Amino acid sequence: MRRLTTLPATAVLIGILVSAAGRLAPYAPDWPHQLTTATLTTYVNKTFGPLQRCLKVAADDTAEAAAIVAMLYPQRDNNGAGGRPSDADAHTRTIALVTSDDVSVFCSAYVVIGRRLDMIDKYFDFFRNDAAERMLVVVVQNRKYIKPFIKYSPSYFNYKDVILINVYPQKETVYQMSIYFKKFVPISKKHDQWFRHDLQGKKKVKNFHNTHIKLLAYNHSFFSSVIKENGTGKLSLSYGVECSIFKEIATRLNVTWDTYTSNDKDKWGTVWPNNTITGGALKWLYNKKVDVSFCSLWIDHTKSKFVDISKFWTLTCLKFLVPKPRPLREKWDLLFKPFPLSLWLLVLFSATLTTFTIWILACIQKKIGYENINVFTSLSATIFWIIGMMLLTNNPRTYRMGPIRHLINWWCIFIFIMSTSFSSILYSFITSSDYTDIVLEVEDMVKANYHWGLTYPPPYKYILKMQNPVHVEFSKRFIPERGVDDRIERLKRGRYAILTKCLYEKHFMESENVPVSLLNNLRTGRTCMNQFYVGLGFVKRSPYTKPANLVIQRIFESGLIDYWLSRVTEVRLSPATFEQVYEIKPRRGRGGPSPLSYKQFKVVMVVWLVGCALSTAVFAVERRYGRGGADRSRRA
Repeated sequence: MRRLTTLPATAVLIGILVSAAGRLAPYAPDWPHQLTTATLTTYVNKTFGPLQRCLKVAADDTAEAAAIVAMLYPQRDNNGAGGRPSDADAHTRTIALVTSDDVSVFCSAYVVIGRRLDMIDKYFDFFRNDAAERMLVVVVQNRKYIKPFIKYSPSYFNYKDVILINVYPQKETVYQMSIYFKKFVPISKKHDQWFRHDLQGKKKVKNFHNTHIKLLAYNHSFFSSVIKENGTGKLSLSYGVECSIFKEIATRLNVTWDTYTSNDKDKWGTVWPNNTITGGALKWLYNKKVDVSFCSLWIDHTKSKFVDISKFWTLTCLKFLVPKPRPLREKWDLLFKPFPLSLWLLVLFSATLTTFTIWILACIQKKIGYENINVFTSLSATIFWIIGMMLLTNNPRTYRMGPIRHLINWWCIFIFIMSTSFSSILYSFITSSDYTDIVLEVEDMVKANYHWGLTYPPPYKYILKMQNPVHVEFSKRFIPERGVDDRIERLKRGRYAILTKCLYEKHFMESENVPVSLLNNLRTGRTCMNQFYVGLGFVKRSPYTKPANLVIQRIFESGLIDYWLSRVTEVRLSPATFEQVYEIKPRRGRGGPSPLSYKQFKVVMVVWLVGCALSTAVFAVERRYGRGGADRSRRA
C-alpha cells in the first residue's frame, strides 16, 4: 500500500528512518523505555481498531518522537534481499506525516507523538478543528507525570475520543479522556478495545454521559412542535415526527438539551451564490449558537459546505395543493356530448346525401310511372320526412314505391342504430356528474390563471424548473401571504395553490391552521415538482453526527419512523382527510349509486319547453293563416 509523507525531512528524522541498506535504522534513546513496535501496534489497534487503514501522524522534532514514528512503519525481513515484508505485516497502513493543520489529508485516526509539551498542545488545537474523530497521544517522559494534561476536558476536544499513553522508562500508562469524569482517567491495557463504538459507526452508539447540548426547533406542521411550559416558561418539544426521532437519539446517546426557537420567516435558512447564509437553522448552526436543529431540513450539497446533515429519515415530494374539480350545475351542451364533432358531421353529411338522393330518384320514378312517391317529389317534404325518421317520429309506407324503398329502409336501419347509441350514451351523461377541468400540472394552473403564495420568500430553483418558460410565468404569480387568515381567504376565493410536502404518497404536510373543511375541498397536484431527502442538521464536524446516523438507521429499519409518522398524522388530522386530498373527484359519504335529480334533467326540460313553445307558435300561425285561410277561400 502506498505511503503518504507530508512531513519535511529534517536531519534527525532522515537519520533515524533511513539507513544505508534501505532498512529502518536502529535507535537507542537517551534513557531506556519498554515501548516496542509490537506494543505500539497493539495500542494503535486498541485505539482505532485493526481495520483502520490510515493514520494521520504528527510528531515534534525530537529524536525520541522520530524513533516511535519509525515503529509505525512495517518492518522488513532481514533475510530477504533488499527487504521483504514479513508475514506479520499482512495489513499495511497508510501513514500521513503532517507538521501543521493540514486539512488536505483526510483520516479519522489522528496520532500525536512527542516529548515537547508545547508542540503537543499545538497539535491538540489542530485536532479540535480537524475532521479526525479519534486521537492517540504518545508522550515520552522521564517519569510518570500527568499534571500538564489535567487542564483538558472533553469539551475542549469537542467530545472526540482521546487516548493518552505516557511512555517513561519503567512502563507505559494509558489514560482515556472520560466524558463522565470530564478529565483523563487511567484505564487498563488488558482490554481488547478501549472504545465500545468503532470509527465506522456500525457497532455500539457512543455514550456522552449526560452531556448538555442546545437544540433549535420550530413549529412546522407535524414535523416538529415547540411549546412553552406554564410553570418555568422554558421551551420544550411537544409532538412531531422529528421530535420523536430526536428524543430517541438523545436517549441512546445519553444527552440532555435546552430548546430554542426563533421568529425567522425562513425557518431553514438560505445559502446565496456568494456563500452567505441568511436566517434560519443554517445560520444558527453555522455560527455554533446551537448544536443540532431540525425543521424538515433538506439534504443537498450546498448546505453540506456549512453544516453537517444526518442520514435521511424520509423522502419528501414538493407538490401544489389546489382546489378539487367542482361539479357543473348547468349542462347546456348535454344533448351534443354523446357524439363527437366528427360523428355529428358524418350524420349531417349522411342525412343530406340521403335527402337529395331520394328526392332525385323520386322525381325520376314519377316520370316513368310510379304514383305512390308524390310525398318525396318535393324537396321540403323530403327533408321533413328524413328528419322525422331521424327522430323516430315518421315511418313512411314503402309499399309500391319502387327502388327508393330500399334507400328508405336502409336509412331507417342506420338511424335506429345511431339513435340507440345516442340514447345509451346520453343516459350515461345524464346520470354521471360532470366536473370542471382538473388541475394536474403547472401548465394547467397558468392556463386557469392560478396564483400561489407562502409566508416566506420561495426558493424558486428548488420548486420550479426555471428553464421552462411556463414555470417562469407561474413564478411571477407569487403573492406573499400576510398570515394564516390571508391564506384562508385566498383559498375561499378559489384559483389559489399552496406548496405542500408529500411523504411516501401517503401523507402530506397540511398548511398550518387551515380548517379541515377547506382541506376537504383541496387535492394535491399530480406532478412532483422536486424530491428531497430530509435529515437533522448538526454543527460542522459535530461529534454527534455519526452516532445519530447509527440511531436513525436502526430506528428506520425497525419501522419506528413509519409508525410515528402515522400516529402523528392521526393526531393532527383524521385519515379520511388525507384520503380526500388524494381524490381526483369528490365522493359521497355513502356507497351505492346516486339517485337522479332535477338538475340532471334541467337541459332536457328546457328543450321540451322550447319545443312546446314552438309547437304553440306554429299552431297559432296555421290557425290564423293555414287551415282557416283555406276554409275562407272555399266559402268565397
